Amino acid sequence: MKRDSGERILKAAVQIFSKRGWQEATTLEIARAARVNEVTLFRRFGNKDQLFKAVIQRTVSFQARALQQSIDHGLPLEQAMKLYAAALYKSLTLNKSLVRSMINDKSELRCQVIKHVRNTVEPVIDQLTFFLEKCQQRGEIAAHLNCEILRESFSSMVFSFAIKPKLRPRNYTTQKYLDTAVEVFVKGVKP
Repeated sequence: MKRDSGERILKAAVQIFSKRGWQEATTLEIARAARVNEVTLFRRFGNKDQLFKAVIQRTVSFQARALQQSIDHGLPLEQAMKLYAAALYKSLTLNKSLVRSMINDKSELRCQVIKHVRNTVEPVIDQLTFFLEKCQQRGEIAAHLNCEILRESFSSMVFSFAIKPKLRPRNYTTQKYLDTAVEVFVKGVKP
């Protein structure tokens, strides 16, 4: 039951943070949406900041697992980037309204929201950079290329595809887009 209430709180928090933004969302509103007492929310997550951090951690967990699997198994660059692209796309699309809400947040507390996101996402970003550097050491990436720039470039391709609205019909599938993004990336970084 304890695990179930935590999951309900996280799901409700995503909905409320998405709809009202970080500043306007209240723990009472989140607790009500999760069908728990506000005290239960505080016992599980401490405060609104910690709850928000847990929501972001949950969001990036897909990428973290994909990267760890790639590192643990020494996967080649192309295979690892396919796993990462799928994981990043999944986490962004499952939380698209939350991500858009954070992008559009014009509140005075926007810097605080960005700080929470950065602190939570940074280990995953570092993990991707580490993986790309390992690939560079193995000779899969040209030695003169900056792995931080490569990380940002690749992540941006997936991020923009996942978050931007579909303005016109696409003549390709999501999988085709992700495969093409990986192919372009891998071919572009080869020594």
